[in-house]
Amino acid sequence: MKPWDTRKTWTAAAFAAIAAVVGVTSPAAAADQSTTTLLVSPTTAVAGSPVQLTARVFCPGEPGGGIGLGVTFFDGGDILATQPVVANGFASYVARFASSGTHTITAAYNGNVNCFASNAEATLTVTPAEYCAYGTDPCRDGQKRPAGSHDCPSRRSVPAIDQAARPSGSPGRCRSW
Repeated sequence: MKPWDTRKTWTAAAFAAIAAVVGVTSPAAAADQSTTTLLVSPTTAVAGSPVQLTARVFCPGEPGGGIGLGVTFFDGGDILATQPVVANGFASYVARFASSGTHTITAAYNGNVNCFASNAEATLTVTPAEYCAYGTDPCRDGQKRPAGSHDCPSRRSVPAIDQAARPSGSPGRCRSW
């Protein structure tokens, strides 16, 4: 009868081990809901100028910061960058947009074992850069001028051909469109 008892003992031990693992092992900690906000500054920018994208992630499961896998910034469906979330819950990125029009910017927090993923959207309006036209003012052909300004970025001497084409009495400013 000893073999039967031994087999019974091994079977009982196997069931006890399985029950112990199933019964003692706690389920994975539930992740908390996270909240992401997005600030785009400025909300209207000239093509090619810097735009600050700042995401703020809040999750009760990560009160000390250093949250998860970072924030991915999108322009529509295009990934701009993935940035780490620092200890105060912020992630930021400076972007430049070449195309004019309305851009939908998304900050997507990627989540971790303690916090579910979340995202936020904001709208950015990009206006075309203004250029001085050749032959109408002292600015060089295609020279970019700052938005809202009629001054060319350079005060260098103007070639004779530009001087001749400039309206007489012009103070050296780009023409207003």
